[in-house]
Amino acid sequence: MNPLPAALQAIEIPSDTSSARLPAAVKAGLLYRAGKWDQAHSIAQDIHSAEGSFWHAILHRSEGDWSNSAYWFRKVGSHAAYPSIHADTLRVLASQPEAGWNAGEVWDPFRFNEWCRQAAALPASKKEEIVIQIQVSEWKHLFERCLR
Repeated sequence: MNPLPAALQAIEIPSDTSSARLPAAVKAGLLYRAGKWDQAHSIAQDIHSAEGSFWHAILHRSEGDWSNSAYWFRKVGSHAAYPSIHADTLRVLASQPEAGWNAGEVWDPFRFNEWCRQAAALPASKKEEIVIQIQVSEWKHLFERCLR
């Protein structure tokens, strides 16, 4: 069982998202959080922006489609959420040096895809726990960018 959906459920969501800056992207994020992959994917693939590509990449990564995820991350390019995700990742890795991962100087979604691939092969491991913490951070920062 994938523990990420449970971790995402713990995120507090504003009660009113009707004034979102990017309502379709917010909806894709909420559907993904609710475990409705197909519906989230349908929406994300029709959002022709960095945010749509970002959700699309996350969705494909969540199903273990690493190359398709990388394709969509290439479409994202540099994203305004990356510095915040990187800062959170540095904090997580500082507290978990046994993972042996180095986040580098800037956020690298391709490196993170590789970490997720490694962790997927080790269910219930410390590496899986770490990537889930980072995925939750990634979701929160992207969702916030879409909301405001």
